[in-house]
Amino acid sequence: MKDSTAGTIHAKGAGRRRAGRLATALTAAVAVVAATLTGTGPATAPATASTVAVVTGTSTGTASTGTASTGTASTVTGSTGTASTGTACAPREVGCFPGMTFGIASEGLPTSTGAMTALEAALGHEAGVALSFTSFRFPFSTAALRAIAADGVMPMITWEPFDATAPTEDRYPLREIAAGLHDDYLRAQAAALREIAAPVALRFAHEMNGDWYPWGHGVNGNTPADYVAAYRHVHDLVEAEGVRDVTWVWSPASIDTLTAPDLAPYYPGDDYVDWAGLSAYYDSTSDTWANTLAPTVRQLDAVAPTKPIYLAETGVLPGAARPALIHELLTSLLRTPRAIGFTWFDVRSRFDWRIGQDAAALSAVRAALSSGWYPAGPTTVPAPLVQVAPAVAGVPLVGSTLTATAGQWRGADATTGRWLVCDAATASSCTPAGGTGADLVLDAATHGRTLRYEVTATGTGGTTTHVSEPTTAVVVVPTRPDRPVVESRSGGARVVLPAPTLGTTHWRLVVDGRPYELVPVGRADYWLTGLTNGTSHTLALTAVAVSGSTVLESPATSGTFTPMTQPYQPYVSVTGPTATLNLPKAPAGAETWLLTVDGVTRTLPATTTTTSVQVPLGSPTAWSLVAAAGRWDGQAPGSTTPASTGSFSALEAPDAPVVTSGRGSITLTFPTAPAGATAWRVSVGATTYPDVPVGTAAGLTATGLYPGYPWTWTLRAVNSTSRSLAVTGKAAAS
Repeated sequence: MKDSTAGTIHAKGAGRRRAGRLATALTAAVAVVAATLTGTGPATAPATASTVAVVTGTSTGTASTGTASTGTASTVTGSTGTASTGTACAPREVGCFPGMTFGIASEGLPTSTGAMTALEAALGHEAGVALSFTSFRFPFSTAALRAIAADGVMPMITWEPFDATAPTEDRYPLREIAAGLHDDYLRAQAAALREIAAPVALRFAHEMNGDWYPWGHGVNGNTPADYVAAYRHVHDLVEAEGVRDVTWVWSPASIDTLTAPDLAPYYPGDDYVDWAGLSAYYDSTSDTWANTLAPTVRQLDAVAPTKPIYLAETGVLPGAARPALIHELLTSLLRTPRAIGFTWFDVRSRFDWRIGQDAAALSAVRAALSSGWYPAGPTTVPAPLVQVAPAVAGVPLVGSTLTATAGQWRGADATTGRWLVCDAATASSCTPAGGTGADLVLDAATHGRTLRYEVTATGTGGTTTHVSEPTTAVVVVPTRPDRPVVESRSGGARVVLPAPTLGTTHWRLVVDGRPYELVPVGRADYWLTGLTNGTSHTLALTAVAVSGSTVLESPATSGTFTPMTQPYQPYVSVTGPTATLNLPKAPAGAETWLLTVDGVTRTLPATTTTTSVQVPLGSPTAWSLVAAAGRWDGQAPGSTTPASTGSFSALEAPDAPVVTSGRGSITLTFPTAPAGATAWRVSVGATTYPDVPVGTAAGLTATGLYPGYPWTWTLRAVNSTSRSLAVTGKAAAS
């Protein structure tokens, strides 16, 4: 997104009218979010990998992964109490989870707050963050920032390493910043930050994953390592200068293109980041949280999973769809785990993001701010809001244990849960299963039914109930599996596992009485190594259902196998309908050959050296050869080497050629070649001529022949492996 202005936003304006009261908001915010993620904070539900889908008007929203979650719509009861107890945040307390912070970026900041004050008045809501922009060309506006902080608002400075008067020039390269070439400027600004004497948020070199700034991805040869080195240098220098009241906001842009760079290489590290910021705009009526923000937020989940998420710049393009888009954006943000607020970019740039004169847009933002999650004064606290739905983990297997998670909530002081057993996919078919704890041991009565976990979250504002998606139907002990395919290999074997039977979670292999590690279902094969070629071994395979401490095992399928080296390819020659295969030496341990020709398998003794088979003429014929040994469930073979394969085309005898006599010669005019033939082979008397490729000559003339003598000629059609039966005759030269 290219909607940060170049440099400070200047305008003349008025002062503010409130007393400051920020103090230690950042420390509290980070501690509360971290506690929530570990299950020790006000929202007792632990974080999970579940996600929540956007469904306007229900309890489901958009989680950071942006995909549909499990769970059904919440039931909300009550809306009582004031914002003064456990899950509440003090008015305008920046970064306080579960509350949300509202910020403004407006024309004139930081030197003039008139536009910000006007927007606050239009919304009926005071800002907790004032976002401004300062390029390296200019110093911080210390007095203005101090005045903003004194009015109880946290200044957030977007600190841009470029010259705002020449925004396309790279006058402050990242490598120079990291090398300390601009330290005098940095120290002067650190001193300015100290003079503010209040908490300040610093957003250095934002939107680094875009390519529209001199410090951006791939611009001027920049690398992620250059960015990280510059960021860390700025951070370390500011801290070394004794500046402590700084919230470091690492703030990429939300990019939804397939070529967007991975954020992980740009992350400076947890020790250098307090908040994960994000710039994100709806600049199309087709934009949604799922297709615009979720891909980048998923990366934030992976790169900075414990950091609060602050939407540092956002806006929605003007137009009839604007109110609905604002509602979807801010509703989705509220339902995003770790989200602590947003700053509305109330500036005219490539779109007019300002909403002061847009009554419908003002109403949409005002509705979000009045939800109770953005405390600006004594307010009614909403009932808890589900962010990640309750979920059930484990294998639904009789005798096993299912484990439920209560989900992730905004504004919950406590959660309670109970298990439901259901006869169908709909929640209306469910009845209490008799369990209220997180774990439920499945008994025989649950077989064939599904389980859900219902959670009731209680907070200052009331209660909310949410039900997980159902499990799959409860199953029982796996049945005996089909036999595996055992490929003999040198020094071992490759065991190709069969399709799992119902309820199977793992495979158990036992070789010569020794059990191997459990193999999770999903693996296609398992390799046995360290065995001796030519030696027979026993193998048993069972299907296993594992859940918690419960292990259920099927009856075994078993047999013997022999590690063997891979035999050489056979030599194949075909004359007419007869294919002859000269077999290689059988590997040590082989008991038989399995030869398959044209879909028919023949079992041959391992001592066989040559065998012939009759094959159809005129069409490709496939063959395969394996060495075999052992038995499986009493049936041979137990194992085979990987197949040697090939194909050939047995050629039909051609029609007789047209033979004409010449002076001391005879000429054979070739007939139509049979299917699969690639050349003609001609003999006249004792002379066999070089093969003539089909289609390159009409015939062949044999010269130097004694006149009047009846010369015997033969003609065959040939290809690389086959020759037809011969057509023969006699002719005399004139």
